[in-house]
Amino acid sequence: MDGEKEQKRNANGERRLPHINLRPLLVCALAMAAGISLYTGVRFHTFSFAQLVFPVLFFLIVLFPFSLRRAAAVALALVLFLPLGAAVMHFKTQDYFSAPLAGEHRVMGTASTVTVERGYTNVVLSDLFVDGAAYAGKCSVILSERVRPGDIVVLSADIESVAEDEVMHGYAQYLFVSDIRYRAAASEEEITGTSGNPFLRLNAALYDLYYAHMQEDEASFAYALVTGNMGGMDDSLLSVVRYGNIAHIFAVSGMHIGVLFSAMYLLCRPFCRRWAFLPAIIFSASYCALCAFTVSSVRSLIMCAVFGLNRFWGRKTDMLESLSLAAILVFLFSPMQWYSIGFRLSFGACVGLALFSGSFSRLCARGKIPAVIGSCLSATVAAQLFTLPVMLEAFGYLSVWGVLVNVFVVPFVTALFFGLLICTALALVIPPAAAFFLIFPESLLSLMLFLLSVVDITAVLSGFTLGAGAVVWIAGACALCQRMRLSRPVRACAALGLSVLFACCLLYENAVFTGCRILVYRSEERAAALIQTKDEAVLVIDGDITLSDCTSFLDRSYGGTLSAVVVLCEDEVEAINRAIFLPGEEVRALYDRETGLQTARVLFGDAFSYGTLSFVYEGSKLLLFTEDIAVEFDFEGKEALSADLFVGGEGTDLQFYIRDGIIRAR
Repeated sequence: MDGEKEQKRNANGERRLPHINLRPLLVCALAMAAGISLYTGVRFHTFSFAQLVFPVLFFLIVLFPFSLRRAAAVALALVLFLPLGAAVMHFKTQDYFSAPLAGEHRVMGTASTVTVERGYTNVVLSDLFVDGAAYAGKCSVILSERVRPGDIVVLSADIESVAEDEVMHGYAQYLFVSDIRYRAAASEEEITGTSGNPFLRLNAALYDLYYAHMQEDEASFAYALVTGNMGGMDDSLLSVVRYGNIAHIFAVSGMHIGVLFSAMYLLCRPFCRRWAFLPAIIFSASYCALCAFTVSSVRSLIMCAVFGLNRFWGRKTDMLESLSLAAILVFLFSPMQWYSIGFRLSFGACVGLALFSGSFSRLCARGKIPAVIGSCLSATVAAQLFTLPVMLEAFGYLSVWGVLVNVFVVPFVTALFFGLLICTALALVIPPAAAFFLIFPESLLSLMLFLLSVVDITAVLSGFTLGAGAVVWIAGACALCQRMRLSRPVRACAALGLSVLFACCLLYENAVFTGCRILVYRSEERAAALIQTKDEAVLVIDGDITLSDCTSFLDRSYGGTLSAVVVLCEDEVEAINRAIFLPGEEVRALYDRETGLQTARVLFGDAFSYGTLSFVYEGSKLLLFTEDIAVEFDFEGKEALSADLFVGGEGTDLQFYIRDGIIRAR
C-alpha cells in the first residue's frame, strides 16, 4: 500500500519520500541474528552496546515512511524472531557442551575434512564413537599418517573438550562454529576401512583420481576447486590466492551451484518443462552433500530453489528475500554460523550484489565499457563493498589488486570448473581413459598456476583495524544504495557525514595520541602483547607463538616497524629465531645465548627502555613502567595482581588503555 501511494504522488509531480521497500524476511533474518548475538554476548560475557548500533539503525530506517501497518509488521518480526534466535542458540550451545571428555580414550570416526600442514595431517572426525559409545559433534586430531576423506580412523588419543570460557576467542571460536567439540593428540592410529556414505566415497574417489593422473599442484588445485577443500594446497600457493583475494573460487558457492543448477535446468527443460527445476535442485543438493554442506553451498542451493519455485509459479525472484530465507534456514539448523567468517563473506557478497550490481552495471554501460567486462567489474565491486570490512577484521589485510584480478579470474575459473566437471565425470565412468580426459583441464590449471607464479598479485594493505568503522561502512553502503530513495542533496550530505565519521573511527581505533595502548593476542597456549605509544611500538611474545601468529596479529594491529620484539620465555633460542624475522629494529632477551643467526639485532639484558616505556625482567615476568603505572606480563599462567595485565589466563583477550594513570578496558 505504501508503495502504491508513493507512486501516485510521484505521478502527480510531488516530491518522493525517502524509504526502502519493506522486505519482511529480511527484517526477520536480522531479528534472528540480533537474538543470537544478544544470547551469545550475555552467556559468554562478550556483550557490547556497540553490537546494537546497526540493528537499531536498520529497524528505525525500515519504518519510513511510517504507517501503523509497517510498524506492526516490523514489531511482529522482532517479537517472533528475536527470541527464536536466542532460543535456537541456547539449545545448540547446551548440546555443544553436553558431553565433555578428558583423558585417554579409544576413538573411532570418519574423516570428513583433511588438511596437510608442516608434514602432519590435521583431520576432522565425524560420526564419533568414544570407548564404543556414540558421541555427537566432531573431533580435531593431528595424525602422522596420510588420510583421505571418507576413511574410518581408529586411534588412542588424549582428548580434551573445548572450554566454555574460551569459546568466543581465537581458534576456539572456529571450533565452536564448526561443531568441533573435542581436540585430540593421537598416540596410536589405524585406518580400518572406508565410510559407507556415498558422498564421502565419491569425495575420496575424486581425491584419488586427481592425484593419480595430475601433477601434485594441479591435483590439489582441481580437488579444491571441485570440493572446496584447500587442505592439500601448497602454502605458497595458498598465500597467493588469499592475498590476491581469489580464495573465494574454492568456496563452493554461487559460482559452483549456479553453474550446475543452470546447466541441469536447461538440460531437463525440454523434457520436464515447468518441473525442470526439481531435477536441477536434486542434482545441486547432491553436489552440496559431496562438499559437506558448507554454508555458502547451502545458501546458494536455497536461493536456486527459490528461483526455481518462482519460475514454476511465474513470479519474479527478489534476491534479498531469497537470501534472507536462506539465512533464516541456516540459523535454524546452525545458529553458530552467525560467527562464521565464511557465512559473513558469502551472505555479505550476495547483499552487495543485490543492492549495487544493477547500479554499477548501468554506470559501466554509460562509460562504454564492454558488456562482459562491465558485468564482471560491477559484480566484483558490488560484492566487495560488504565483504571488505569482514575481510579486514578477519584476516587483517586488504588486497590491492583484488578487484582487477577477479575481473579476469572469475570468468576463466567458471569455464574451467564446468569443463573440469565434465572431464572428471568421463574419467570416473571410463577409468582406463582417465588420464586422457584430464589432460585438457590439467593444461588449463598449469597455465593458471604459471600465471599466478609469474604475476605478483599479493600486495596488501594491512596493519590497521576498522573497529566501529565497520558498522559505519556497512550502514553507509546501505543508506547510499539506489534502493534507498534519497534526493541528491540528502545523499551528498549523508555521504559526507558518513565519510567524516568513518575517518574518525579509523583514527580512534588505530592512532595513539596520548598515553599507552596495549593490545593482547591469545590463541590456545600462544600469547603476545603489543605496547604502543605515540612514538614507540614494542611486541612481547612467548615461546609457543609461531611466526604466522605474530604476522597475523601485526596485520590486524600495527603496520609499521616495531621498536623492538621482546622475548619472554624459558627457551629463548627458538623464540629469538622467530622474532628476528619480524619487522623490528631489534630483538630483546634476558640471557645471552648463541642463536645460530646473525645477532647484530639481538640484545641481552634485564632492563631497557624505549621512549617513555621502561621494561625490567623479573624472573619469568616482564614489568613495564609507564604513566606512573607498573604493568606485569606473565605468560606462565600464574596469578597476577589485580592491577596487572595478565596474559595467558581467563579474560585476557581484551584491549587496554593506560591513560591518566588508570588502566582502562576498551
